[in-house]
Amino acid sequence: FYVLVYFFFFFMFICFYFFFFNDTATTEIYTLSLHDALPISNIARFMWGEDATDLFKGCNVRSRYPNLKIMKRGKQLAMLSGSSGFLIPTPELGELMAQKELYWVRMHEFDLVGNLFSIGVEDADPRIRVGDEVCIIDKNGLTATGTAKMNEIGRASCRERV
Repeated sequence: FYVLVYFFFFFMFICFYFFFFNDTATTEIYTLSLHDALPISNIARFMWGEDATDLFKGCNVRSRYPNLKIMKRGKQLAMLSGSSGFLIPTPELGELMAQKELYWVRMHEFDLVGNLFSIGVEDADPRIRVGDEVCIIDKNGLTATGTAKMNEIGRASCRERV
């Protein structure tokens, strides 16, 4: 009788182990339901205002938290940063942001290599805060996306010193 009980518990342990710890799926793809889309839209609304929520309609999420990739029509628009909880835009989302004039920085005409410093900024959206994700544009359109390290007040104080 004890042998049967032993094998029964051993069998249950093996089933439990493989059920909970055997993770063969590395990527999941699912369409955002209304319940799933609301947090992404809320993050976008916080980061870029009410107009940004429209950019994420009809999106899919690929992968698992915290490395969520926000996809639309087969192209990645953004990635959710696990460390900050913010969306990191791709050039595709940068193009859409530039078209809607959301959090843009217009740079002087030169070939951008590396960082864009305040001396190279021609104009910027006054809503930009330090740490915001922005699209960098020139006369030809989107040049890059990046993180703002200075807002309009800081930029104005730099101009006064020159």
